[in-house]
Amino acid sequence: MAALYQLSYVGLTLASYRRRAGGGGWLSTPGMTWASVCVGRVSSAMGAGRPELWRPEHPLECTVVPDRDELIKRLAAALAVSDARRSGDPQTRVRLDHYLPSVGGPGSAVRWRLYTPRHRLIGVPGPEPARSAWHHADAAKGRRLLAVDVRNSNRVAAFLSWHFEDPDIKPPRAKAGRRRPHLITSVCVREDVEGRLRGEYMTAALLLTLVVSAIDTVTVAHGRVGVLEDSGTILTPGELDAFGFTPGVGEPNGGWADRGYRERRHPV
Repeated sequence: MAALYQLSYVGLTLASYRRRAGGGGWLSTPGMTWASVCVGRVSSAMGAGRPELWRPEHPLECTVVPDRDELIKRLAAALAVSDARRSGDPQTRVRLDHYLPSVGGPGSAVRWRLYTPRHRLIGVPGPEPARSAWHHADAAKGRRLLAVDVRNSNRVAAFLSWHFEDPDIKPPRAKAGRRRPHLITSVCVREDVEGRLRGEYMTAALLLTLVVSAIDTVTVAHGRVGVLEDSGTILTPGELDAFGFTPGVGEPNGGWADRGYRERRHPV
C-alpha cells in the first residue's frame, strides 16, 4: 500500500538588503543583512520501495524578511501606546494598525496588515487550544494580534496573543533585577495552506512575534520576549529555532516555567 510522506523544514539563512527609496519595499544589495525563513514541504507516495524525498535539486520555498532589528524599530514607531512607562504598567493599552509590503522581493505593493483586533476569530482554521488562548487574551489592552493577507481577500494568515504581568511581581527565587518579559501565549499559522503560501504565512507569524518585541522596546525595555512550547504555540521546535527563540532562563531567574520556556533577545 502506498504511504504518504511529508517533510517540513524551517531554517535561517543570510543574504542582503536595503530599503527601497520612497517605496517601502525591500531590495537586495550587498553589505547588509537579510534573515530568510525557509519553509518546505515534500509529499509523495512510496514507489518501488523508495520515497521521493527532498534533494538539493528540489529547493525549499523561501520567504525573506529584512533585518529583525530594523523591522522592530519600524513596528515600534507604528505602535500607539497609552500610559507607556519604562517601569511598565499592566493596564497599558497598545494599538497597532500597520501595513507592510511583501518582504519576499522588490516592490512596494502592500501584502500584510498587522493589527490589534477587537473581534473574535471567525472562519480561521486552527487548533482549538491556540484559538482559545487567543480569545482569552485581553483585546482592550491590545493583547491579540492578527496578520492579514491583503492580496488574498484579506484573510487571516496568522494570529498571536501575548501576556504581561506587573513588573513589580517577581517569580519565586528570581535573581535581583530580573523581571518576567512579555510572554507569547499563542502563535499559529492558518491550517488550510501549504507549500509556498505556507512559507509566506510563516513570515507573517514571524512578523507578529516582532510586534511583541516592538511592544517591549516602547514599554518595559527588558530586551527579551518569551514563549512557551505548549498547546497554544503551533510551531515546531525547529520553527521556534528559526524564529530566534532559544531555551530561556526559567522561572528561578525571571522567566516562566523551566520546561519548554524559550526567549528571544533584541536591542533596546
